[in-house]
Amino acid sequence: MEVHACAQGGEPVSVSMNTNTQIREHMRASGEANQAFVSMNHPYLADSIPGTPMEAPEFSTDGNEQGDPHPSASFAIPISDEIAPPPTFSLRSELFHMFLSYRVRSDADVVARLYELVVSGSLNDKRIPPGGHGRWPGFAEEPPKGFGKAAKVFWDKKCLQDGKDWEAGFVRGLTCSMVFVPLFSRGAIEGLLSLGGAQDRVDNVLLEWLLALEWLKSPTSGLKSIYPIFFDKKQDGLEEPFADFPWEMLASLPQLPSAKTNRRAAEILRKLGGTEEQIMRMQALSVRQVVDQMLKNQGIKLALVGPEPLSTAASRMLNIVIRDVSSVQCSPDIYAFTRSGGCEVISFLKTRGLISLAPALAHHGITSLRELSLLRGSERETERRRVVQAAVESFARPGGGERGGSTL
Repeated sequence: MEVHACAQGGEPVSVSMNTNTQIREHMRASGEANQAFVSMNHPYLADSIPGTPMEAPEFSTDGNEQGDPHPSASFAIPISDEIAPPPTFSLRSELFHMFLSYRVRSDADVVARLYELVVSGSLNDKRIPPGGHGRWPGFAEEPPKGFGKAAKVFWDKKCLQDGKDWEAGFVRGLTCSMVFVPLFSRGAIEGLLSLGGAQDRVDNVLLEWLLALEWLKSPTSGLKSIYPIFFDKKQDGLEEPFADFPWEMLASLPQLPSAKTNRRAAEILRKLGGTEEQIMRMQALSVRQVVDQMLKNQGIKLALVGPEPLSTAASRMLNIVIRDVSSVQCSPDIYAFTRSGGCEVISFLKTRGLISLAPALAHHGITSLRELSLLRGSERETERRRVVQAAVESFARPGGGERGGSTL
């Protein structure tokens, strides 16, 4: 990649972005003329001290063998317009069943194997309930042919589209996911230890954790669960059993906020419709507090679950998805949003004091008033009687509703 800028003499100069050192030397050589050029053409980059040459951005290196595919800049890059408040969650809308959050440099191999096990398991004995697949998100890379009814997992390597804004991609992936799966490893924590001080930067792992914790609280969110996976590697590769997560490392986590990460999270959360009160509270969280909040969620320790820990983890992840999908399908509050014509049914039940019947109707696939009226037909007489009987029983209980209410 080449960077072209104007030196003091006005001649264009190109410089390779192989290292931060080369960039700095070039930018210092550009001096005040370069500062003026940036101020006029890219005012959002001109955040250095007036009258001094602009420093080149520092990029964090959370990379694999090719370097971090998602570098974090120290200057303020505008948030993509692709990030916006998503529609109220629906099992018929674009969704992912789970989102994998991990440190690329240390845990890419674990995530790759976990992804395979989740997808294969969802095509065999851990199938997603009918009606719980939604639509494949249009902002993500298309799944391979034969994907069928497999669990939809947001893994950046599989889902981010070439040539598109990667930050917008992972934010949108997170906001339409049902289960957030953070991988707690030695590498994940090591990347957090230098935050909050002179070496502070936007750390993408911490950014994902912050956004997940806040998105879980949103009334329009489809995020239902956070399921941490704890482990340490005894050796490189997956041949050896996992060691226990190095819990002692948590004592060294910064007690200060990562100002740059929190600020970036605040900008994104504001785009997603977060309140200023929520944003201010989030910005004050220290690195340690973010991790502590994650630890409140029940997870799995790979060192303690037998000879096939990743298979066990994948199975439990699918159990959570199946549970959460089923709970959405049976929830009267969400029922109206997940089925066409559902609003009419909910309104009908509410006006007659029969809202408690919504899960039963959802179970029988009653998605509109027309289908509700068909319950009177002889071919569905058994279902009609069951629903009416449930209504009678609910009214007979103390506080069960007004007597003499309308029957179906």
